[in-house]
Amino acid sequence: MVEFKIEKNVPAPKGHKGRDTKYPWADMQVGDSILIPKKSRSSAGSSSDYYSRTKENNEVKFTSRIEEEQPDMVRFWRIK
Repeated sequence: MVEFKIEKNVPAPKGHKGRDTKYPWADMQVGDSILIPKKSRSSAGSSSDYYSRTKENNEVKFTSRIEEEQPDMVRFWRIK
């Protein structure tokens, strides 16, 4: 039987879970917004949804809208 040594306080490497994101969701407060290119809307939407799901009790939510004056840009707001 193989025995495994349990080690404490070894930091996890940056990887799939807990990886850095190119969007600043963690730094945003309610009412803050970011402007991104429309072509990145799907990626940013998936990223914001994933970030929201990782928070307890759905304490974080985002919404997005195409900018009227810049139709090639999308604004994401933190609303909760």
